[in-house]
Amino acid sequence: MKKASVLLSALLCLSLFSCSTPTAHIIITPELLNTEHSAYTNKSSQFSIKDMRTTRHLVQILRQGEAADLISAQQPLTDIISISLLNNVKQQGLMINKAASNKFQLFIDKALITVNQNLMSYQADNIINLRVKITNDQQTLTKDFTIKGNSQGPLTADPAVLARDFNQQLSTLLSRIVNNQEIQHFIL
Repeated sequence: MKKASVLLSALLCLSLFSCSTPTAHIIITPELLNTEHSAYTNKSSQFSIKDMRTTRHLVQILRQGEAADLISAQQPLTDIISISLLNNVKQQGLMINKAASNKFQLFIDKALITVNQNLMSYQADNIINLRVKITNDQQTLTKDFTIKGNSQGPLTADPAVLARDFNQQLSTLLSRIVNNQEIQHFIL
């Protein structure tokens, strides 16, 4: 009986610890400003997106002498970017068609926030690099879009603040892609 109560107590403690550990995710929801012009009217393109990163986390929190804490997005970054980007270009008139002669490919080359956490402060540096490759019947256009940022503060880094900053920068970068005149003119 004593062994059973000890075992039951141990299982109860383990279940409490497993329930108290939150899932490490941040919410990424870029918001592009809708543009009223019809840059892609009567144009169609295939669309694909590929994550070229070797790791899928968005945040790495580094503390001296400790393993890094890794935080991912609530869903794959490819899905988040695809939904946001496609909604916007469709509003501008682009039709997504698997048989179109234009191929719009987006590659996520970098998307990372690195936090150096000290005892009483933190320094966060982030970079997002997206590469767009558009191919039509005659030629190929490749453009890189990069944004960098940093922040610092007292005590510990707040994942919600890191997510807010990342969302703002991702929104800016996606807006640059959507409103890039060279891309707009290249799609036939």
